[in-house]
Amino acid sequence: MYNTNKMHNTEKRQKIWGFIYIIRNILFAICIIFAIIGVILSVVSKSTAGGICICVSLILLLFAIGAYICCEILYTSIIKHTPEYQNAKKIEIHRMQEIAQAQRPMCPACHGTNTGRIKISNRIVSTSLLGLASSTIGKQYQCYDCKHKW
Repeated sequence: MYNTNKMHNTEKRQKIWGFIYIIRNILFAICIIFAIIGVILSVVSKSTAGGICICVSLILLLFAIGAYICCEILYTSIIKHTPEYQNAKKIEIHRMQEIAQAQRPMCPACHGTNTGRIKISNRIVSTSLLGLASSTIGKQYQCYDCKHKW
């Protein structure tokens, strides 16, 4: 199993990451509100209040971008490097390979799975060079091991 101290540190990091994520979203929301207020104030009145609101909005935007960068750094250091994430990633890759292997047709001659569809460009070249004597006419798949076409 895992070291309890290590698990405790991971849980701590996840809580910190969640807190920074919430702060980042709040900063983005406040930034948008200040920007809208600044635009409205600068349009309605010719005072400097609109400019101040826009400046505050830009400063909050910089803080929000910093919080976003912190979230990404913490996410990669917390989530992506945990054994659970690595195992889940390996399982997903293995599952995708099994699906791709199961969808690949089996050669009727040698029963191999190293097969693929005959490309349109290969059909065109073969038919244009050999005409009706082309081996790709009426065939959809080919085996890369024994070169059988079906």
